[in-house]
Amino acid sequence: MNSPDPLRGRVAAQLTAMSVPGGPLHTKSDTSTMIRFAASPARLRFRRTVVDRYLVRETSLRERRSAILTAGAPGAWTGTLLHDHIPGLDGYRRLGADMVKDFLIE
Repeated sequence: MNSPDPLRGRVAAQLTAMSVPGGPLHTKSDTSTMIRFAASPARLRFRRTVVDRYLVRETSLRERRSAILTAGAPGAWTGTLLHDHIPGLDGYRRLGADMVKDFLIE
């Protein structure tokens, strides 16, 4: 049995703290696109369409709340590196800026 990764716990604590009411990641934060663009029904429909298209394309097989976050310059192949070097990622939902950009361009 593997021991818990202390970095994973710290990141989870940071994300939890940022997601509380009043935090920048909370769904009712002023930075939420749902609130920022609430006066624009067309913008909200467009956002919903992009989210729905993404969810249809990427179905998560995992039932637990877990995420693997990566960052890199455009074209840095972070998704490819993850897939090539970390086994068992097939059950995770992938979210990459390039995937969403494809929807925006279309």
